[in-house]
Amino acid sequence: MDNWGHGGGLLTGALFGCFLSPRRWPGEAAASRLAAAAGALIGTLSLGVVAAPALPALGQFRQGPAALELKMPLGWRRAANSPSSFSYSNGLTGAFRSSATLIQEGPCRGHLCTCERLVRGALESDLWRLADIGRFKRVQLGEASPVRGAARAARVDGLIDGEDGQAKVSAACISRDPAPVTLVVLQPPGGSSTLIERMAATVSWPGKR
Repeated sequence: MDNWGHGGGLLTGALFGCFLSPRRWPGEAAASRLAAAAGALIGTLSLGVVAAPALPALGQFRQGPAALELKMPLGWRRAANSPSSFSYSNGLTGAFRSSATLIQEGPCRGHLCTCERLVRGALESDLWRLADIGRFKRVQLGEASPVRGAARAARVDGLIDGEDGQAKVSAACISRDPAPVTLVVLQPPGGSSTLIERMAATVSWPGKR
């Protein structure tokens, strides 16, 4: 199905409706209220389908370590920071928790710099605590793939398991000389699949092209 096709149908129906006269019948007032409620519901659902890929919306740039910058989602606040990383969270708990962490990695070579290894190391060391899923159990990550909209970047997706539940892992590893930058987003299972790409496209530092 095509969302533009739905939009065209909506516009055409609205135009034709301007030239049609409603039929009168005894239950007109009740029917009008019902039609208005149904229209509002359908409109809200349609808007949600169209807007979902852009949610949560990104806000202003945030300053990180090593002169790094990126846009965090609106309403998220700082959750943790260190000399080489900083994290933001939506402030919710349990299954509703979402967070994003930007890490300036140290120098590495060869297989030690693969995106899967960098993300796994960050999650297993301390980052799992931001998921709010209880005691850490294991991380399951897939193979790396290119990130749309971000040059020289690889993406890794997977799940992190804890005693109290699971969290979705979406991560991007961005090339930077002399060491890469890793962006890790933790969300509830079924969370936005485009958030990592939209955020990775905003990662910048002085001299980046």
